[in-house]
Amino acid sequence: MLKSEWKSKNKPKTPYVMIIALTRELVIQISEYGRKLCEGTKLCCTMLYGQKTKDFFKANLDSGCDILIATRGRLTEFLSEEKCTPQQTPLYTARQNLLFSATFPQEPQEFFREWVKNNAITIQNDKSNPVSKNIILTFIRVEGMHKNKVCADVIITENKEAKKHGMSLRKTLVFHFFLTYNGIKVLSINGDHYQDYREKALKEFRSGNIDVLVATDVVARGIDICDMEHVMIVELPGDFTTFIHRVGRIGRMNEGQVTTFYDPNKDYILADEISN
Repeated sequence: MLKSEWKSKNKPKTPYVMIIALTRELVIQISEYGRKLCEGTKLCCTMLYGQKTKDFFKANLDSGCDILIATRGRLTEFLSEEKCTPQQTPLYTARQNLLFSATFPQEPQEFFREWVKNNAITIQNDKSNPVSKNIILTFIRVEGMHKNKVCADVIITENKEAKKHGMSLRKTLVFHFFLTYNGIKVLSINGDHYQDYREKALKEFRSGNIDVLVATDVVARGIDICDMEHVMIVELPGDFTTFIHRVGRIGRMNEGQVTTFYDPNKDYILADEISN
């Protein structure tokens, strides 16, 4: 792209590259990195996602867009309403399809086979240990609502930044209030929060203004938070793949710790799989 003569201002609404991300937070994160890479070039990077007014994004597209990062839902709306026209997006016959994932369950593998050649090359690391060696895993056996008290005690004792994963929307709110009552600086993120609040919560956590971010799986995949030392999984997920994604928020460059609270009455199946 840097070698091309594309000029954003002369080609409104017609991106040359489209990147589709799973969540709004991922769209924002990819866009921030994209803008840094585009500095000093003629390329323009724009994002598109839900819970913001369509006019706000349309104005950005109309002013020129080379690279568009979007969530699937809002992109579909803009394409159907012809507010975004992908005619300039090149579709090469001789192209490379590169698929990257921390996990590769059987169902998505079958789907992706339709998009790659029969002789496609697969590169993978050691399946026997999908968790980074930089991560220290700790499991604490605790039953029922005792998790709130035990988890709060761990946070108070260590006095370190932590991020909580794996709670239902209702339990996220309950845990938020419980930690606040115990004097811990905390914000929460779940799918029902307005986008402005979700962005503020992530910003406050990244800047160190709060000690704890309580979250559902809405931030379990792809979100990059530098210098985070500890992830606590308050409730085990229903499958091993989701557990790996939660753990993957930490231990990328430096050593990190993951503390998992498990209830032997309901988590025994996944606990056995993790231990193996």
